[in-house]
Amino acid sequence: MIYILSMKDKDKEKRKEAQRRLFSYAVFQKGWEQDGVSQVSYEELPLEDCGLEILRSEHGKPYVEGNPWYFNTSHSGEYLVMAFDTVPVGIDVQEMRLVKKPELIARRFSSEERAYALFGGAEAFYQVWCRKEAYAKCVGSGLTDEVFAKNLLGAVEGYVFMDAFAAEHYRMCVCRAI
Repeated sequence: MIYILSMKDKDKEKRKEAQRRLFSYAVFQKGWEQDGVSQVSYEELPLEDCGLEILRSEHGKPYVEGNPWYFNTSHSGEYLVMAFDTVPVGIDVQEMRLVKKPELIARRFSSEERAYALFGGAEAFYQVWCRKEAYAKCVGSGLTDEVFAKNLLGAVEGYVFMDAFAAEHYRMCVCRAI
């Protein structure tokens, strides 16, 4: 299940609070048992968290010990997104802003991704970037040289990607193990 929360006009502290409250909302809704995308308003979120301790792996991947589900979060601009699943999952959302020198970032991409990102415009560039982030979060490695060099535009054994526009001028990708 993917949850999308607009954080327009919310400061950094409210965003941290919203992340905890959105996690609690998903736990109470048993989000890991559902499929789809849900737009959630800030007002719908519970005032208290569910009391589960969110731990972090060596590379910062969040998890809750002893639970049969996986989750991941991302935020950019005014949006906070969270994915819940019964298999490892990673999610990334990016506000599509002007990238001044995309070739400096794209030089780390695989040759196929580099060509796609540089000649396909902002949407293509952010599709590649979101796939990199979502995959790195799913596998729990962080953005390593290996992740940058891997071509994630085609099929990747053991993983499936869902690319989407979270809202106008926003790109989002979910990567989940299969």
